[in-house]
Amino acid sequence: MLIREATNWPPQSGGAQKSGRDIPKFGDGVLSSVYPENNCLITFISEFAGQEDRWHLRAENAELAERITETLQRSVGMAVTSLGDLEVSASMSAATA
Repeated sequence: MLIREATNWPPQSGGAQKSGRDIPKFGDGVLSSVYPENNCLITFISEFAGQEDRWHLRAENAELAERITETLQRSVGMAVTSLGDLEVSASMSAATA
């Protein structure tokens, strides 16, 4: 499965913005860090023009969230525009079947 095939792709912008700053567009910048928030929510940070932007992606279930998080963590430094084309590893349940 490609990340862009996730139900809630592309992710939503989150976090406070400095006054007068344009709201970031998804795709601007480079992936700088990724961390899971809870069972299904993934937050990642991109950097663009010296600013950090936070993005939130809610996966359909905890297992998919973990697989997407692992894929994104291996892709730190990649252009955000390319993230949707990343292949997510096979499901854990499928791997044991």
